[in-house]
Amino acid sequence: MNGMLSGCVLEAKRLNDGSALLKLAGITANDHKGVTWILQVKFIARLAPATLPEVGWIVRIPCIATHVVFDVRGQKASRVDIFGRSIEPMRGAVEQRGKVSFLLNAQNSFVFEGHLVRAPIRKPMGVTEARVSVLDRRGQAHYFNCEAWRDVGQQLAHRTAGRS
Repeated sequence: MNGMLSGCVLEAKRLNDGSALLKLAGITANDHKGVTWILQVKFIARLAPATLPEVGWIVRIPCIATHVVFDVRGQKASRVDIFGRSIEPMRGAVEQRGKVSFLLNAQNSFVFEGHLVRAPIRKPMGVTEARVSVLDRRGQAHYFNCEAWRDVGQQLAHRTAGRS
């Protein structure tokens, strides 16, 4: 899934294998309080920037999200890993919450092409929740819980399970 993140850099470090990790913080507007998030983005060695941004910089990162399934004490568990493709400096307003700086109106969006697994659930404030099945390049299905806001949320609410 292709996506875009923008946020305030909380941490930037290069790993021994030449890859890099960035931790970003943002507040994404949703016509209410906003959704506060902190996400980690990994850059594989060949895509890692020569110079890492400093803590406090505001950046935009085109990225790809992948779903990873693994076992924990015999139980299936999963997570979404985010891989950056490049880093673009940008400007934006920042809000301080305790020791953490968050980019206001940060972008945290990914494009899913898949099928609804069950009927979407409409929530207050124009938010719609859905469970989506997405096929990877090998044809294996991965499942994601998603939220869509405003106009996209209203469009999604009228879809039926089994359709993209």
